[in-house]
Amino acid sequence: MSQLGIVDLFTLGGTLLFALPIGVFGLSLLARGELLLGFVGTGVAAGLVMVERLLWTPEDVPGEFLQSLADRIVERPPEDQ
Repeated sequence: MSQLGIVDLFTLGGTLLFALPIGVFGLSLLARGELLLGFVGTGVAAGLVMVERLLWTPEDVPGEFLQSLADRIVERPPEDQ
């Protein structure tokens, strides 16, 4: 997993603001024995975080391209690899 930058941390924090309450609600439903709704709640919370971390947005494409181009051009010292 790549190291998170400051913008990535803020977007992850914003996603967690929505995902954590849904996940906690799903876990409380599971504890009460409502399995279907509990699994749906925890699945939605996990899905929110996974989509935010794994999905590319149009803003990500130029940054990924420039990063791969820089990796091809610049040789890193052996201790950084």
